[in-house]
Amino acid sequence: MTGSKSGPWIAGTVIVSLLLVVASWFLAISPVMASTTAANESAVAQRDQNALLQNKIKVLKQQSLKLDEYRATLAGLQLRIPTTSALAEYQRQLAAIAALHSVTIASLTVATPTQVVAAAAAAPATEEVVDPAAATDGAAPADGAVPAAPVSTTLQGFYELGVGIDVVGTYANVQAFLSDVQTNPGRILFVSALSGLSTTENPEGGGIPATAVGDLRLTVTGSLFVLTDGLPVLPVPVDPAAAPPVLPVPPADKNPLLPIG
Repeated sequence: MTGSKSGPWIAGTVIVSLLLVVASWFLAISPVMASTTAANESAVAQRDQNALLQNKIKVLKQQSLKLDEYRATLAGLQLRIPTTSALAEYQRQLAAIAALHSVTIASLTVATPTQVVAAAAAAPATEEVVDPAAATDGAAPADGAVPAAPVSTTLQGFYELGVGIDVVGTYANVQAFLSDVQTNPGRILFVSALSGLSTTENPEGGGIPATAVGDLRLTVTGSLFVLTDGLPVLPVPVDPAAAPPVLPVPPADKNPLLPIG
């Protein structure tokens, strides 16, 4: 009798114990384990991030050792494309090249700087949805692709200065001058057009030296470029009335061109 009376109490105690274990799992143990797992994952991610930052610091330290080299490279590039118009310096550079090759610069013109715009790229075509009910009888359906308008991009701080140079000399010397203004280690001229004229024998006058039969008068059209440091480029026009630099008169060498007059 005693055993049969205590049976329900034992069963109840077992059930209550199981309920307590389950409740402890969901209310205490499981959240703690989940929190621990999340903390471990966060620690692993932080270690990975720290390792990545350490690698970046090492790279920056290595690059800092070459800082003087980078500055020298930048200075060399800025000789080719400066941060200002620097037209006076360019005039001196041209005068030196002309003197080196025994040619005479008859005139030099420089236009006002204009901002460079990158070539327009066509955007991808969009699909046009056509309602079949709106189509008329016998009319052919329109193409589904609708071409988009080209998109142009302005290059911030990048300016172009149109340049015209009128130079006189022997054929060989003018050719050497033309090559040097494009390949010299200083500021470079991007040539876009050439116009040449073979001269006849003429005395000196009007800023043009005495010419012989077969000498060449060449008009060079091109562009100089400026990449600013975020400051606006102030146009520095060239005075058309200013006298050209005094340069050596080219010798009377002949060239393959025949005079046209």
